[in-house]
Amino acid sequence: MTADPRIATALTEVTRDLGPWSDEGECVKVAVTASGSGTTAAEIARPAGQGLAAALPDVWIPDSTLWVSIARASDVGAARTATKAVSVATSPVVIAMPRDRAESLGWPDAGPSWRELLGDNGSGLRLATTDPRVDAAGLASVLGILDDSSSTALVGVARRLRVPLLADRLAAQAVADGTVDAIPSTEQDVILANREADGREVVAAYDRSLRTSLDFPMVTVTPDDVETPSAETARATSVLREALLDPATQRLFSGAGLRGVSGDLPPGYGQRRGVLDVPLTTPPETRPADVSAIVDGWAAFGRRSNVLVVVDRSGSMSESLPGARTTKAELARAPLLGVVQGLAPDSEMGLWSFTTGLPNGDIEKSVPLGPVDEPIKGSVFETRRAALVSAVGGLDPVPGGGTPLYDSVLAAYRAALDDFSYGRLNAVIVVTDGRNADRRSITLPRLIDQLRVLYDGVRPVRIITLAYGADADLLTLRQIADITGGQSYRALTAQQVAAMFTSMLGDL
Repeated sequence: MTADPRIATALTEVTRDLGPWSDEGECVKVAVTASGSGTTAAEIARPAGQGLAAALPDVWIPDSTLWVSIARASDVGAARTATKAVSVATSPVVIAMPRDRAESLGWPDAGPSWRELLGDNGSGLRLATTDPRVDAAGLASVLGILDDSSSTALVGVARRLRVPLLADRLAAQAVADGTVDAIPSTEQDVILANREADGREVVAAYDRSLRTSLDFPMVTVTPDDVETPSAETARATSVLREALLDPATQRLFSGAGLRGVSGDLPPGYGQRRGVLDVPLTTPPETRPADVSAIVDGWAAFGRRSNVLVVVDRSGSMSESLPGARTTKAELARAPLLGVVQGLAPDSEMGLWSFTTGLPNGDIEKSVPLGPVDEPIKGSVFETRRAALVSAVGGLDPVPGGGTPLYDSVLAAYRAALDDFSYGRLNAVIVVTDGRNADRRSITLPRLIDQLRVLYDGVRPVRIITLAYGADADLLTLRQIADITGGQSYRALTAQQVAAMFTSMLGDL
């Protein structure tokens, strides 16, 4: 059996001895493996022989039926999980908040709702979400506030919220330790976080719009080469189901902070422990296609990035692309400002520019890499985002300036490696309209050799190149990007610039 880590420990305890639920002479043994629900859903949905698929379990208990929808999004996954699932435990999806902040917004008598927090009620709060691709609470929160699953709507949500790096911590623990002020979580997480008692007291705000409770469905997984499970597997599954639904087992689940299948809050829990005896509601039916769209969309638009942008300011950037009344530098400025202003609060960005003839060498390090909504030490700007907006506005071409492309790319790549941020997409974005034009520069073979040596598969930094106009050396730029697993884009006309940046943003 593969089970979500939220319940795997309790299941291991329950299944140590299934004798009380077995017939005389029967011996039912269950091996429990803990695995994230999203990971197992993807494995069940993946056809045999595709990718590095793990051996599938006989029984799967994810934390939410939402993951069963993901598994059933493919024909093979639907066939493998065709039998009816049975819930074995529950826990409401909630908003975890510090007690004092929640009380100031009306808790426990009222809200706040997630929509209200994303509006005016959340002003001044550090709002966050878990990754919807791997956490049911994060997935439920996005489903609950989006009227549609379009990329535009999803980008708006993704850019509004932080996504803290939790590692093995509970989402509610990020509230307890002061990392964030509000985050979708579960009642179970709030109970467990408060047991630690070494941080802020956390409470659960119950929001009906979050559309789901964790229901821990027990799902039989049928192998591809059989139509129905064997008699032995079917009997073992029946014994397991009976054991998990036994009142004694349900009481054991309460010790793990879970509600039973009845949905009643267990005795001993209540307002003093940060949770309320709020009845579970039946969530509206969610189409598998909508769930898959959110998961796939977040992969494209919700990832957090650590990006160093390097912009060519050579004299040729003062020229125009076909169909444009503005210079290439001005065409680059508007979408760059859009990138800066649209970054999520916990994304990281820096800005350099390069050309020959600058006051202090060929590279100007305008804004150092770092979180966009944090201040820069010694800066006159309140945040790094404000500094980036100002620096982008000052990206004017230098008359007669050359293009020290190779040296600039290498220096930027080394800097990005030094400031590598785990759990994020780390990249150097190179914006240029030309080819290397600096006789003092290293050669292309030397640059490629250096990048090959520097590239680290454990700490990968990708190079993404954006080329303006027909004069850009696209072949060379592709070589530079390819050696790091990056991408190359080119805009030949003014109309193609916006599309180029849109494509690039999909990679971030």
